[in-house]
Amino acid sequence: MTSHEPHSDQDAGIEALLRQAGAREEPAASAAHDVRRAVRAEWLIAVEERKRRRAWTTFGMAASAALVMLFAALIVRTVAYQPAEAVATVTRFEGAVRYIDSGIALKEGSTIAVGARMATGDDGRFALALGSALSVRVDRNSLIAFTARDRIELIDGALYVDAAPGAAHTALNIDTQAGSVAHLGTQFQVRDLGPAIAVSVREGSVQITHPSGAHTALAGERIELTARGRVQRSRIAAHDASWAWTAAAAPVFDIEGRALSEFLEWTARQTGRRLVYRSAQAQRAAREIRLRGSVAHLDPETALTAVLATTPLQRDLADPGAITLFLSAE
Repeated sequence: MTSHEPHSDQDAGIEALLRQAGAREEPAASAAHDVRRAVRAEWLIAVEERKRRRAWTTFGMAASAALVMLFAALIVRTVAYQPAEAVATVTRFEGAVRYIDSGIALKEGSTIAVGARMATGDDGRFALALGSALSVRVDRNSLIAFTARDRIELIDGALYVDAAPGAAHTALNIDTQAGSVAHLGTQFQVRDLGPAIAVSVREGSVQITHPSGAHTALAGERIELTARGRVQRSRIAAHDASWAWTAAAAPVFDIEGRALSEFLEWTARQTGRRLVYRSAQAQRAAREIRLRGSVAHLDPETALTAVLATTPLQRDLADPGAITLFLSAE
C-alpha cells in the first residue's frame, strides 16, 4: 500500500502542539515517535470535525433558505388556489379507470370535480352519482370530461344516464362531436361512432341538438346522427343486448333488510324488463320476504338468480322481455 505524507500545514500544527508542551527530558526515539503519531491523529480528528461543522452549517443555511421559499410558495398557493367544484361521486368501478391528467386510479367514493377527465381501459367501467336522482355509467374504452356541473363531454366510447323516476329533474347535457344530448327524465345511452353518434332511449325521451336543428328521441328509439346532421332512426327493445353493459356497471343494491319486491323492481329497471307476478300470492310474498346478505360485485342478472334461490319464488324464462315470477306451490 502507498502511504500519504501529511501536508506541511498539518506538520506545522503538530510541531506547534509539541512546542507548547515545554522543555522536558528527551524521551527515547521510539517513545517520541509514538507520541508524534498520537498527537497527529488527534489533530487530524480535530480538523475533520471542524470541516464537518462547516459543511453542516452551510447545508443548514441552504436548507433553511429552501424551507423559507417553500413556505412562501405554499402561502401563495393557499391564497390563490380555489378548489374545483365537486359534481359527482364514484359509486362503482371495475378494471382500469384513471384520471387522464394525473394517472391516479379512481376508487369507490372518489369525488369528481369540474374539469376532471377520466378514461377506462379494456376492462374498465364505472358508475357516478350526480346527486341522489341521477346515475351516469361509463363503458369500457371510453373517455369523458366534466366541462361544467351539468355538462359531460363524451370524447370516446359510451355512457348511460339513468334518472330516477319521480325524482326532481336534474339538468345534464352530454356533448359530443355530432351534437348535444339533453335528457327529459329518462334512461338512455350515447355511443361515439367516430364521425357520428348513436343515442338509444330506454325510457322517457331525450333532445338532441345539432347546428342543423333539434331532434327528439322517444323510448324504444335509436337515433344515429352524423356530424353533418344526417339522422337515421330505428327501433330498439329495452332489453336489447346493447344495454347489457349498463347493468354490469350498475351501482350496488344493498339488499340487507330490504323487501324482495324492492330488489325485484330494481333488477327489472336495470335490465329493461317488465316485472310480472303470476298471482297475487306471489306478489304478496315478494313484499313480505326480507333479504339478508349482500350481492356486491354481482351483475343484476346473476344477483337475481342468487337471491331467488333463497326464496320460494321461481322465475319463468319463457318471455325474455319480462321477469315473470311464481310461487313454487303454484
